[in-house]
Amino acid sequence: MEGAEPNWPKYALLGHAVELALKAVPKYFEQSRTYQKPNAVEPANHDLVGQYEWAKLHGLASNAVVETDLPVLSKLHEDHYARYPQTLRPVPLPSGFDDLVDQIIADVEKIMRLP
Repeated sequence: MEGAEPNWPKYALLGHAVELALKAVPKYFEQSRTYQKPNAVEPANHDLVGQYEWAKLHGLASNAVVETDLPVLSKLHEDHYARYPQTLRPVPLPSGFDDLVDQIIADVEKIMRLP
């Protein structure tokens, strides 16, 4: 990073944190003997919106913050722009995604918390 360049590693890490948290929800339920795979197409690896919808099919609660902010981060993550920025395009500050990531992790934790 030089000067006022965006903190590209933070964007990449935020996207990856969200991706792993969302993927944990279906994996958690797949361990159950009574698991039935939803009748839907499993999303691509880096499609955060698709992973979110897939996790909701497995019981993750819908959240307004996530519904609003996730598509922006998903776009940066899905096309690997945060890892390999080439042409400059306007992006929100990475700190703008902090609440989104915190909310996803909190929602996933509610599901995976052991009794």
